[in-house]
Amino acid sequence: MTTKVFPGIPESASDARHFTGEVLASMGCANIDAAQMIVSELVTNSVRHSLSARDGWIGVSVTAQAGDHAVIIVADDGPADGKAPAVPAECPPLGESGMGLWIVSRMSEFTVGAPGLCWARLPWTAPVVPDPALAGDLAGDVFAIAGLGATS
Repeated sequence: MTTKVFPGIPESASDARHFTGEVLASMGCANIDAAQMIVSELVTNSVRHSLSARDGWIGVSVTAQAGDHAVIIVADDGPADGKAPAVPAECPPLGESGMGLWIVSRMSEFTVGAPGLCWARLPWTAPVVPDPALAGDLAGDVFAIAGLGATS
């Protein structure tokens, strides 16, 4: 497992994306784009909704079972409101909170643990992207912007 700690600032999402890509590339993982999108969403969520934004930290750990799956763990100073984040069951309307966690939950096996801790497990090779028809046109737009296509 490779871990790096980032400051609780918006720029950390980009830094964590690059860190995740470098770690998984060094392991030969072919699902780097999906992993980078997941870590970006989770770190952005930490910056926006956790105590980490108040001069805190965000830890990102990346590990993999070669040829099978990668795991991304994001830990922060805990939720600013004291509540663990809730993953919406359906795609939230554009502009509403929850879109990032919804995307992550559709791209991976996603778990919210204790407040301030969540992790995503994703396959080693093929991106896990749902058929946009299952979630409506908004999901299709999000995946197109991200450069991801629906799996067949």
